[in-house]
Amino acid sequence: MNIFFKELKSHRKSLIIWSLALILFVAGAMVKYDATSAAGDSLTSLLNDMPKAFQSMLGLGYFDINTPIGFFGATFIYLMLLGAIHGSMLGATILSSEESDKTSEFLMVKPVTRNMVVLSKMYASIFIILLFNIVVFVSSFLIVDSHGNGQSNINDVFLLMVGFFIVEMIFFFIGFFLSTVLKRAKMAPSIVTAILLITFIMSVLADMFDSVSWFKYLSPFSYFDPKVLLGFISMNMVQVGIGLSLIVVLCSLSFIFYNKRDLEI
Repeated sequence: MNIFFKELKSHRKSLIIWSLALILFVAGAMVKYDATSAAGDSLTSLLNDMPKAFQSMLGLGYFDINTPIGFFGATFIYLMLLGAIHGSMLGATILSSEESDKTSEFLMVKPVTRNMVVLSKMYASIFIILLFNIVVFVSSFLIVDSHGNGQSNINDVFLLMVGFFIVEMIFFFIGFFLSTVLKRAKMAPSIVTAILLITFIMSVLADMFDSVSWFKYLSPFSYFDPKVLLGFISMNMVQVGIGLSLIVVLCSLSFIFYNKRDLEI
């Protein structure tokens, strides 16, 4: 339990910074909504004249950007990207921090097993992610509703945040697994960032071009796309299964590989 509370204490500052950053993102997005809604039909007509690829990237044709929840849904993929970055960086660094801080030797002489170290840091990370998601959910709901006409959007915001949480967890476990399998754990943040950006671009390309629609099976961002979460497109259970399986498999492999790897002292 000491490891659990130590990690919570050491990550509280980054949790506050990340939470404030996403609150500001949502607030900024809804300020833009006020500007676009003031423009009215003229802006809608302009966007409808844009190339199909550009419309697909923004989710136009699905979201009504003249409503608060519609505009929030159209910009939510970028909020999800930020959440995935938070999760991936947390996963890639929380376990390897002992090696980078040169404290792994001190930790391993304590009466704790490697499995206990992995489990404690994993529990701490999941707790941090849950707190982060609760803050983002509550703030998003309050900000979106404050720009509405009194109609509650809590169900839609909640569905979007469920996808936000699962995508963040997927990238957390990708980063966590990489930190256990790589000989140089310091490389994990760079590699997981590359994976995140590539898969994000793949999800955008899959929306833009039918010829690469199969990219949706390779990108977690497509598994829980805002258009799917809000019911505009049917949920693909194969993609959902792949996403949840990734979490279970990477979690299990993290224990196996961490027990086998040589720690950098």
